[in-house]
Amino acid sequence: MTGWQPIETAPREGGVLLYGQLAGETTGKTGRAFICIGRFDGVGDYAGFDWGCDNTDGYAVWCAATHWMPLPPAPDRLQGEDEAV
Repeated sequence: MTGWQPIETAPREGGVLLYGQLAGETTGKTGRAFICIGRFDGVGDYAGFDWGCDNTDGYAVWCAATHWMPLPPAPDRLQGEDEAV
């Protein structure tokens, strides 16, 4: 299945693409809508913020995710990358 799906159906292991609101450790308040590569943390420091965002500075940032999508497959090689010999 592709496309955005309800967060309740997201796998609890491995990375996924998340959509939701950000929260920081210092405020616990929600921020702007955000799309990130994330994973289920389940740490529960703030109610509803059980998803960590991997493409942030890594300091106490969680996502109150509402939807998720599987990550696309990685490319065989990056554009402009020389082929291995």
